[in-house]
Amino acid sequence: RAVAEALAECLNHAAYVDVPAGSELFGRGQFDGSLYVVLAGCVRCRFHDYAVASSDGDGMDGVLSFDTGPGAVVTPLLAMLEAIVRNVDRENKDEDEDEGGKGPNGPTGDGLAGGAPLSMAGGVSAVATSDARLLRVSASAYPLILRMFPADVHRVATTIVQRVQRVTLQILVRT
Repeated sequence: RAVAEALAECLNHAAYVDVPAGSELFGRGQFDGSLYVVLAGCVRCRFHDYAVASSDGDGMDGVLSFDTGPGAVVTPLLAMLEAIVRNVDRENKDEDEDEGGKGPNGPTGDGLAGGAPLSMAGGVSAVATSDARLLRVSASAYPLILRMFPADVHRVATTIVQRVQRVTLQILVRT
């Protein structure tokens, strides 16, 4: 299908999120699998499980972090894959229950199936360093997007895995 159609479908499941400077977009263990894109402002992503030395006096000693701006994705990519799998799995179980006569077992909310924390995002947080506006595509929309655009979701998943491999190799080479 056309890129414009895929984008239009994603926007049907999107919402604007305004985050004042100094406020958290999500804290450690609170990421629900949604896709966030920075439209304006700046967001600092923190990876609390990775120790680094810092000498710039920004108060972030010992925490790997980076700042993002407009156009950047503020989403732990492996956690996004985990959210896709969980939400598709939940939807498949709901369909099985519907066929078995047990009735619907609809979504448990706007985000992640079952409300369980994502194992791949427990040490990640994001804080606005200036007033920020983001676009949020809820993780609960992933099954629909996957059904409508399977090849596109496959390309996104492949890109995520390739990036993880590249970063892992870069880290191994440096140590």
